[in-house]
Amino acid sequence: MQLRRKKSREIDQLSRTVFFSISDNLAYVSKKRVKTWQAVSVFVFTLGLAIGTVFLVRNNLEDRTKAESISDLMGSIKKRGCVADGLLTGSGGDTESAIKLMERSECVYLHRAIESWVVPPDFALAQKNMGKFKKGGLIFGMFISEAIGVNAEYYYPAEKRNFDFSAMCREKSRGFWGEGTCKAYFGSPEYRKYLSYITQRAIDLDVKSFLFGQIFFQDNGQLSKSWASEIVGEIRKYAKSKGKRIVVGAQTNNITDKKYLKIFDYIEGGVGIDDQGNIENGPCWSRWWKKKGDRCWALLWHDDYAKKADNVILHLDWSGLDYDDMSRFARMDKKTRVRTLQNLYKYFTAKNMGFLMPYLAVIYKDNNGCYGPNKEYYSPDNKYSCKDEDEITAIFRNAQIKNDAVFMGQSVPTSMISGQEYQISVTVKNTGTETWTDGKGYRLGSQNPQDNNIWRSRIYLEADETVEPGKNKVFSFLVKAPAPGTYNFQWQMLE
Repeated sequence: MQLRRKKSREIDQLSRTVFFSISDNLAYVSKKRVKTWQAVSVFVFTLGLAIGTVFLVRNNLEDRTKAESISDLMGSIKKRGCVADGLLTGSGGDTESAIKLMERSECVYLHRAIESWVVPPDFALAQKNMGKFKKGGLIFGMFISEAIGVNAEYYYPAEKRNFDFSAMCREKSRGFWGEGTCKAYFGSPEYRKYLSYITQRAIDLDVKSFLFGQIFFQDNGQLSKSWASEIVGEIRKYAKSKGKRIVVGAQTNNITDKKYLKIFDYIEGGVGIDDQGNIENGPCWSRWWKKKGDRCWALLWHDDYAKKADNVILHLDWSGLDYDDMSRFARMDKKTRVRTLQNLYKYFTAKNMGFLMPYLAVIYKDNNGCYGPNKEYYSPDNKYSCKDEDEITAIFRNAQIKNDAVFMGQSVPTSMISGQEYQISVTVKNTGTETWTDGKGYRLGSQNPQDNNIWRSRIYLEADETVEPGKNKVFSFLVKAPAPGTYNFQWQMLE
């Protein structure tokens, strides 16, 4: 028997979601055996009674439910997002330390953790590095670069041959990013095959965020003849077939066509700061833009773009040049760096935009500022010269979110037999500012449907137990495998 989502009560709809994270377990009961299945579910922290945002992983999802699930994922990205450029694919020079840094951090979303600039993504290495993380609930992102290495060798199993990267180039773009490179082009059938292959492999690895670099280079110059909608639709279709929820974004620069921007779940770009961390007021960065018709490096938080997009994600931009955001940032003294991050995070999150904290990003090679594992990368790790790690953690923790939780992991047997009892554990981290106690009404609640007794309804704290901000709580409890059927195994923190 498959459980169907009940219509949410009015009070459920009125309750306010404070923060959420992701859990990935669905339990199936077949005849006498119950099997656990990897599927998408949500783990939500709420005020009041219930939420109404948990969903069943089925092809017949209601439109409203689908919209809510994307909103949930974007919420994590915007509130706890961090730049980790190429971390999973070996960038930065000290991957082991970078992984340990992310483990210590408050980061939930690792932006561009799989990189594909010029060189195709190394999924074997990415999978190996993903396996080194002990912290649960992480959201990994992949960058789909606008830069192609024309001589790259990359096997295409579907046709038992190597991809022809020289056939993926936009006309007259050879050498644009340097010798042996070109601009990637959606109009190339070979490039579309490549996109299909790498995005499907990433989805299979449970990558949940995909970012197209500089979409105006990759797509048709005439938006009415764009390939973007078709390509993004295919990525989403594959994710849906695998029971995965994903988000797809793009670097859209100064495109203002609302219909086009709505193709993507988010648009992404740099902030545009001066040497003191201040941002400008106009729609384009003044380095090049003085009047209409000049080159526009768009400031996507401006109303010209932000009001037409579903979500906006911002960060300190990097290009490896001495005038970009990250290079300027790394040349600041520590006090100015910390003030800059505090101001940007507070300012943009207050506008319901995401600001991604810098954890691994390229800087100018002769920058004459602080740096990370080598002079071409910034890292806040306290083992290197910038030593911004504690201050970034404090910015996240001092975001004044009273009730805030991150799902860290759960232990569920790989199979169960109907009618038998099993020991289960669900681990969450208190990332809010309020200490959890039983007297204040904090507890773990079953979901989908709300307060169901399929497994257990509520799991309480001990009478004298406290879970302080920054601490983990492991809820351990017994469940009895239900009668044969299909059931969700989902939980959320409640007050």
